[in-house]
Amino acid sequence: FNDLIQEKFVTFLSDGTEKELISGGRNVLVTFDKRQEYAELVEKARLAESVKQAEAIRKGLIMIVPEGLVNMLTWRELETLVCGKPILDIELLRQNTVYRFCSENDLVIEYFWRALTEFSPEERTMYLRFVWGRSRLPLTSKDFPMKHQIETLKKVTAEPDIMLPVAHTCFFSIELPKYSSYEILREKLKYAIT
Repeated sequence: FNDLIQEKFVTFLSDGTEKELISGGRNVLVTFDKRQEYAELVEKARLAESVKQAEAIRKGLIMIVPEGLVNMLTWRELETLVCGKPILDIELLRQNTVYRFCSENDLVIEYFWRALTEFSPEERTMYLRFVWGRSRLPLTSKDFPMKHQIETLKKVTAEPDIMLPVAHTCFFSIELPKYSSYEILREKLKYAIT
C-alpha cells in the first residue's frame, strides 16, 4: 500500500490551505489499516470548512423566508420563492408593461408580443437578460421594482428595417424601430438578444 500511496494525515481545503487531520498529521503516513480513518477525516474536514458561510446564508435566508417555512419547502419551491419562476410568464410581463411614444395596439407592438410568445423558454430568458440584465421575473406584479417599458425608437430613419432594437437594462426598457413586418421584427429581436 505505502509503495503506491504516500499520503499523510493532511488535506488541502478549497482555498488551498493545508489542514492537519490529526495532531502531527504532517508526519503520520496513511497506512492500509488507517485508510478508512483518513478518508473519514478528510470528508469531515471538507464538509466543515464552509460551516460559517452556510450559517451566514441561512441567517440571510431566514430574514426573507420564515425559518419554519424553509424547513417545509423543497429546494425547487425555495428557489422559486427567492428567484422567481424559471420560465418567463408572458402574461405577467404584459401586465407590468408600459408604453411610451406608442400604444399597445400599434402593429409593431403586436409583432413584438407575438414574437416573444413564440420564442422558446431559452430565448425568452435571453430577452429578459437583454432588456433587464436578469434571467427571471418577480413572482407577482407587486414584486416588480419597476415596469417593463416598450417604446418606439426615437431615432427615426427612412429604413427602420435595417436597425436593431435598443435595450436600456437600468430602466428595464426596449426601443423598437417601426419594423414593416413580423418576420423582420422577429429576426432583428433574435439577433439582438443572442
